[in-house]
Amino acid sequence: MAHHQPPEMQPSTPWVDQDLPRTEVDYDLPSWAGVVDYYLYGGRNGRNFGHWVVDKEYGDNILDCFPSERVNALQHRLFLHRAVRYMSGKGVEQFIDLGSGLAGPYSTHEVVDTLYREEAIKPAARVCYVENHGYASASTTMLLDQQKRPRQHAMIEGDLRRPDELLTEIGHEGLINFDDPVGLIVAGTMQLEQRNRQGQEVGPAALRHFADQMAPGSYLALSHV
Repeated sequence: MAHHQPPEMQPSTPWVDQDLPRTEVDYDLPSWAGVVDYYLYGGRNGRNFGHWVVDKEYGDNILDCFPSERVNALQHRLFLHRAVRYMSGKGVEQFIDLGSGLAGPYSTHEVVDTLYREEAIKPAARVCYVENHGYASASTTMLLDQQKRPRQHAMIEGDLRRPDELLTEIGHEGLINFDDPVGLIVAGTMQLEQRNRQGQEVGPAALRHFADQMAPGSYLALSHV
């Protein structure tokens, strides 16, 4: 598979961490990816992987204080559906889903595949997921491997706080061509803190730098609470 390198990049914003250490997954702690999976599917989606008990317990604690959180998760997902359909209608044939969480029914690649089946969108439409939680990325990789479409779907375990490294990893995967427009999806991710070593919030700056590297004609679809 060919490598599609990102364009020549300007240096990242100085306070964005390029050498931030990767974190180990602690299965005794909840993950936001698991909580969202619980809110969306509640373990009733028929998959043999998904959220853990600790995610459900933490999610229920959140609902005790903020009952609308389950609805918010659903609204983020519905926004994602509308955004993918809109961008596909504008001719976008490749998508990067940042902070994708646990892929499952009605995730980005399924929306794209449905568009192909129902509306004859070109089968070349491609989706690259990006998630920094090890379990979520491994689970998504399992799901995509089962579907056996490596030229259309891919999973990258990466961190938005290292935008240049992330762009390089996506380029090496060979699925996304940075010379063509990209549909960049950030649904329900930016409300989570993205702190560097000094404790500074760097998420917005990192996203801006990442988005600035996309080709003309690209779109950014962002939902935020």
